[in-house]
Amino acid sequence: MKNPGVLVVDDDPATLRAIMRLLHSQPFASFSASEGATALSLLEQENIGVILSDQRMPGLSGNDLLRVARSRHPLVTRIILSGYHEAEAAVTAVNEAHVYKILFKPWDDDHLLATIHQGLELYTLQTRHQDLAQELKDVNQALMERIDQKNRALHANSRTLIATQSILDALPVGILHIGEDGRIVESNALAAEWISDGHAIAGMKARTILPEGLLDLPLGDGVHCVIGTMPCFAMRTHTTSTNEVPTHLLTLIPQKITQ
Repeated sequence: MKNPGVLVVDDDPATLRAIMRLLHSQPFASFSASEGATALSLLEQENIGVILSDQRMPGLSGNDLLRVARSRHPLVTRIILSGYHEAEAAVTAVNEAHVYKILFKPWDDDHLLATIHQGLELYTLQTRHQDLAQELKDVNQALMERIDQKNRALHANSRTLIATQSILDALPVGILHIGEDGRIVESNALAAEWISDGHAIAGMKARTILPEGLLDLPLGDGVHCVIGTMPCFAMRTHTTSTNEVPTHLLTLIPQKITQ
């Protein structure tokens, strides 16, 4: 987007020419209008950062123009140009149109230019603030959507894990999953019942509760042993963890099934 410009509104041709001549050498675009309707049209068409309007104009007064400009383009800096005898109306403009500055005729050129530059800086600052606020809002919205997606995925995974655990618990054999660190990662209900009377065994060191040598069996081999209180046939297979380190999976078949 091109840099913001300045719109000067005055029904007096001499005043309009004088201000436009002053702005001609400035590093921003300048636009002029002799009445309110044209000014509002330019506000819609151009990137205007400052509107400098005469107080007394036929038709749409400066107060009314700046009030409408504020409602349609609230970030545009509004400056009123007023005669000393119009001070009361200028105060009304400040209250109703939230005018940034009041300049009195006859104006000082340097003061007028300094005020316009300050108005452009204010417009740029407010625009940047609005853009950053919108970016933050967009980032927060995207973050909330990602969190919502993650929550839905976690909820779905949770349901899957619950269903999987229910299936494991319904099996007539014991299941032990032993992690790469030698600790029990998970088990089904039957294995927990044999080993610890139904209490949780996740986190226990497998070699302290399993028969010696069981974890050293060749893959696919099995052995008759006693797991906890249950004589069974134990078979070792393996699965692979996320970092591709083999982990143990023991299937414990009660001896009454094998017989």
